[in-house]
Amino acid sequence: MSSEAGVDAPLGSGTGRQPHLFPSSPDRMEESARYAVLSRLAPMLRHDVAGALQPLGMIAALLQKRLQAAAPEMVAVVKSADTLQILSKEAAATCLGVMGWLVPKGEENVSAQAGAQELLTLMETELFLHGLVGVNDIPVAEAKFARLYFRGVFAAALLALCDCSAGAGSVHVGLRELCGAPGVCLRVAPAALTPLAEPVQRERRIGWDDVQALAAAAGVACAQGENWVTLQLPLDSPAGA
Repeated sequence: MSSEAGVDAPLGSGTGRQPHLFPSSPDRMEESARYAVLSRLAPMLRHDVAGALQPLGMIAALLQKRLQAAAPEMVAVVKSADTLQILSKEAAATCLGVMGWLVPKGEENVSAQAGAQELLTLMETELFLHGLVGVNDIPVAEAKFARLYFRGVFAAALLALCDCSAGAGSVHVGLRELCGAPGVCLRVAPAALTPLAEPVQRERRIGWDDVQALAAAAGVACAQGENWVTLQLPLDSPAGA
């Protein structure tokens, strides 16, 4: 038996049926940008966790060897146990810190200098692969902002600068006025050096549309030009954080 006219007709065939479209809403754009940034940062975060956990196995193996001796030297055993305890606490703190990237706390505040330095240190290898070096020019005694800003829109801006960089140079992070208020400025200063080969891009590039999506969601005003971007970070915690 044939079906009713138009029921199985192709989309756009004049039957009145329209394609089921999923327009890009601001929430979807923010979610996409946040996932893309975390995907790019994941190898660096994994490296931090591995670096914190690796010494535990080494000290545990040494402790086991000392305990298996015919006459264990208790002073050395106690010393190894103390070291293992200290390293365990440090490893736990590192793992909790990484979890903060996945479940951020909006009320956690840091100075602009410390927030920027965390990202510059984390992305040191990524910057190097692009022929760049990070320089933190923000004074230590500055107002505090939500760490969420630096782990979100600031990280996206730093990755976007890496991805669009044409050659070797340095990324300077400093303060710059935006809309009559102080802002955090990221600026690439090209160097007269031979650029490194372009690194293999396994994850998608971060574009300025990603930066703008995260900035809009966090209530951060931003301005962008050739080789620079300025972010005006509110002193209040992000809405909904």
